[in-house]
Formats: sequence, structure tokens, C-alpha cells
Amino acid sequence: PSRHDPIAAALRRRPGKWAVVLEGVPTTVAGALAYRIRQGKGPFAPGGSFEARCVGGVGASDAKIYARYVGGAS
Repeated sequence: PSRHDPIAAALRRRPGKWAVVLEGVPTTVAGALAYRIRQGKGPFAPGGSFEARCVGGVGASDAKIYARYVGGAS
């Protein structure tokens, strides 16, 4: 099991609703996780069933990741 399983499950229970899934991290970390969510890695499979955005300035250490479930096979 992934530490992100609870996050993916919570997003699936609220389809179409954006939520902050991580905050207070460097933009490099936030960007990498947002990419993994969009690509459908781990509990966020299949690819394309989640949308994710990283919000924070270049080099910032307090970025946030917003994500939502948009559908697809569970």
C-alpha cells in the first residue's frame, strides 16, 4: 500500500471537487507529485483519471498541490 492511498480514496469519494492534497513543500516536490497524479501512478491509476496542479513560485518552499478525481476505471 502507498501512503497516498487515503488521498486517492478521498478524492474518488468527491468526484470533480478540487482539494489540497499537500502543502508546504518545495515546488520541485510538489511538481513531481502533481505529475505522478496526472500520469496515474500508484493509487492514482489509471492515467487521466485525476487532474493535479502545483501552485507556488519557482524555487519556493511552500508550494501546494491541488487535485481532483475526474473519472475512469477504479
